[in-house]
Amino acid sequence: MRLSSNVFADVLAVPETPPPLEPGFLSGLFLSAVFSARFLLEFTKMPQASYDYSLSLNVGQLLSIPPILVGLTLMVLAKRSGRKLLCEQTS
Repeated sequence: MRLSSNVFADVLAVPETPPPLEPGFLSGLFLSAVFSARFLLEFTKMPQASYDYSLSLNVGQLLSIPPILVGLTLMVLAKRSGRKLLCEQTS
């Protein structure tokens, strides 16, 4: 019994790569993911200053909110723009 080379070509074929992400989407995803993790981890931290007791969120959580919002904004704007990458543009 002899196997044809097409069987091996199908097994070793590289799957088609997904299309590249829009510019700014990956940066927004990184910002949102890192600072969301920081926001959640701040719940486990002991308060460091006496004024932390009066706040509903500690300072680390308050400082994490703007980067999360910037990251989400970047992702939304990247998806809305629909611009092509420079390498995909043809002249």
